[in-house]
Amino acid sequence: MAAMLVVVAHICLEIGKATSLDLSRLNILGGGGVDLFFVISGFIMMYVCQRGGKPIGAMDFLGRRIIRIYPIYWFYTCVILSMKALAIGYKSVGLSALYVTGSFLLVPAFRPDAISATIHPILDQGWTLSYEMYFYLLFAVWIWAGMKRWFVLAGLPVFFLCVIAGARMLGSETSAFAHFLSKPIVFEFYFGVLIGWIFLKAKEPTDLVRNACLALGALGFLAILWHGKSGDWRALTQGLPASFLVFGFAYLEVGKRLAGRMLTELGDISYSLYLVHGFFTMTLGLVLKKAHLPGMAIVALSLVTFGASVVAAWMSYRFLERPVTSWLTKRWQEKRSYSRPVDLATSGAKE
Repeated sequence: MAAMLVVVAHICLEIGKATSLDLSRLNILGGGGVDLFFVISGFIMMYVCQRGGKPIGAMDFLGRRIIRIYPIYWFYTCVILSMKALAIGYKSVGLSALYVTGSFLLVPAFRPDAISATIHPILDQGWTLSYEMYFYLLFAVWIWAGMKRWFVLAGLPVFFLCVIAGARMLGSETSAFAHFLSKPIVFEFYFGVLIGWIFLKAKEPTDLVRNACLALGALGFLAILWHGKSGDWRALTQGLPASFLVFGFAYLEVGKRLAGRMLTELGDISYSLYLVHGFFTMTLGLVLKKAHLPGMAIVALSLVTFGASVVAAWMSYRFLERPVTSWLTKRWQEKRSYSRPVDLATSGAKE
């Protein structure tokens, strides 16, 4: 759902840029998929690290996250750079050594071609991955320091408030890092952490409570069409509805196994869909600028763009993301197993 909302947002954005249609509210609504991603990230990290069983180490956690995020992101970033070098697309993207380096590392760097301050990397939607890596680093430090769960629940919002205040005092328009750290959207990650804690510690809510959360989340997302704004209030206007949806769907899945095979496979391809759909929405925008199409033709072409994005994402997942991630994960596990010192006394006792 989250990935598909983002595709819808970018389709609406391209239509709005190429035609006189005002789809800005639909664009903001679709952008709520990013808010869902951030809430889900906090939920999953708390769930994975605290659900019991064999404890995960900080390096294992961070290594797996790096393998999950970077290789496929690098691949599609290189595709964009190749298209620009061959003059077959992305001609307006300005490049500098600092910006290209920052884009590959997912480290905030201002775009040299932007009129106003923006830290979107070469692969535009990668700005959210910079925040993901920020969250991963925070969680890795928490695991490494052996902090208690309550410390994270109480300390994380205080930490975010201090960082945001400090970044704004430094000047978010003059420093890319300050610009990056000054955004309250990071609280959506905390909402997910909180939901993960409730999910693990509290009793399963009644059907009434679960359904009420789903209804509040849906109504909150529909309200975006009414107020049509985002900005600094995004963590509330989109983050809270996203949190209600994640909470409700998590328990709906536990109780009724909502996700069948098709939904599960769509979930599997969501990262590839997030990365690859921009090539198709950009093509849609170019076609609309050159051909003045009637409304129904625009709708049809938008549906084709959406479908092509999903098919390309499935191929990306099947032939690129899954095999590359599996291979690198296996190599990482072998390296970690080889590098760990063997406790001879314990080994002998077991034998």
